[in-house]
Amino acid sequence: MAYHRERKSARFEIESTIFVSTPSHGPATEKVKSIDLCLRGSLLVGEEFYGVGRVLTLDIVIENSRQPVRAISKVVHEYRDLEGRICTGVEFLFISDGQHKVYDSFLSHLDHEEQATLTA
Repeated sequence: MAYHRERKSARFEIESTIFVSTPSHGPATEKVKSIDLCLRGSLLVGEEFYGVGRVLTLDIVIENSRQPVRAISKVVHEYRDLEGRICTGVEFLFISDGQHKVYDSFLSHLDHEEQATLTA
């Protein structure tokens, strides 16, 4: 479901696998899940706090895509939710043009599915 809550773009509540790497750790060091995705960022659930301001490389697994979408992102907030999960909000700083098209198409498909469900 898309929701806006004072946001510049709709967020979609979708669980997607994301592999996280940090400059200090090298290749993907943690497999996390997204709680939601949007054009500008994501909310992740994982095992550790990264630190607000830290730059992360995310490899976002997109269904029906041969390879994940790589996004350079920055941690903008972190918290432990009521279930005790560590939640990390990230803002995308860079996604290459080719991969941005794949990501945009994926989100657009989700939006069309939701609109079809609402009008059915």
